[in-house]
Amino acid sequence: MEAVGLTCPNCGGGLGAPEGGVYLCGYCAHRSLPAALGFDPAERAASLAGALAEFEARRARPAGARDELRRRQREALARGRRVNAFLMLGLGALFLLFAVACGALAVISEAGLGVVAFGGFWLVLGGLLLGIGRRYSRSHAREQRLREQGTRGRATILSFKDLRMMVDGAPRYELVLRVEVPGAEAYSVRQIDNVQKSEVLSTGGDVPVLVSPTDRMDVLVDWFAA
Repeated sequence: MEAVGLTCPNCGGGLGAPEGGVYLCGYCAHRSLPAALGFDPAERAASLAGALAEFEARRARPAGARDELRRRQREALARGRRVNAFLMLGLGALFLLFAVACGALAVISEAGLGVVAFGGFWLVLGGLLLGIGRRYSRSHAREQRLREQGTRGRATILSFKDLRMMVDGAPRYELVLRVEVPGAEAYSVRQIDNVQKSEVLSTGGDVPVLVSPTDRMDVLVDWFAA
C-alpha cells in the first residue's frame, strides 16, 4: 500500500499540522483528508461494488417517513427551479420589451439621453434576468438527464471549502471529489455545488453520484440519497 502525500487535493500546496484531525490548506482554505493508505485495485473494486449495493438497497427499501421527507424535499427543489426559471425568463423578456419601447420612443420623438438611459437600464436588467432564468432551466434539465441516463457510482470527498453563499436555500461549497464508477479508473473532479444536506459533508465521506455517459466530468451528487 502506498501513503498519500501531504498536499492539498485542490491546489497542490503543502499542508501543515492537522487541526482536529483535518488539514486546512493555507493557500486555498480547503479542508482535506489526513494522510491515508490507498487500496489496491481489487480492494477498490470490491469496496465500490459494496457501496453501490448499499446505495441501491437504500433506494429499493420501502419508503419510511424519513425517505418520504427526502423525496418531497427533492421534488420541492425541482419545482422551485422550474418556477424560478419561468419567472426569470418571463420578467427578462418583459423588461427587454420595455427597453425596445424606450429605444423606439427615443427614435420617434428624438428624446434626450434620459429616455436612452432608462431604456439601457431595462436592457441590462432584462438580460440579467434572462441569464438567471436560463441557468435555472439548464440546471433542472441537467439533473433530469443525469437521473435518467447517468451511470451510478461513488464519490469520496477529498476536500471542501464553504463559499459562504446560499443558493436555492442551500449552502454553496467548492468540492474536490474522487469519483469511481464500475469498469473505470478513479479520477478527481473539482466542482461548485449546492449542498442540500450539509450534515453529510465531511472529508473522506462517500456520497452517491450519477455520471454522464458522454462526459465523465459531468457529475451529479445525489445529496438526498447520501
